[in-house]
Amino acid sequence: MRKIKMLMVAVIVFMIAILPGIVTDAAPKNMYVHFINVGQGDSIYIKAPNGEDILIDGGNKDGSDVVAYLKKQKVKDIEIMIATHPDADHIGGLDEVLKAFPVKSVYAPKVGNTTQAYKDF
Repeated sequence: MRKIKMLMVAVIVFMIAILPGIVTDAAPKNMYVHFINVGQGDSIYIKAPNGEDILIDGGNKDGSDVVAYLKKQKVKDIEIMIATHPDADHIGGLDEVLKAFPVKSVYAPKVGNTTQAYKDF
């Protein structure tokens, strides 16, 4: 499962880097990838060269760590949120992120789950 997630991150980063019209200035812009410490679980924040904020998963906690980290990075809104799968250690904090920030697009697999973390999300 970790290999699939890392492959997905690589594909997203590659797509952002090659899409035409993303970088309009003559000077190159940087992409920043942050692996947020959420204990057991995963949460990845990407600041794209075009300024878009992308969040992949939200860890297993109540989401306060992810929200605090994003605020420290001066995130005002999130253009893309990706939930890789419905396990609590990946989506457990996303409900709090959705409450704290405007989110333009949310992508999640079309699978169901009966956990409280999934219901909250």
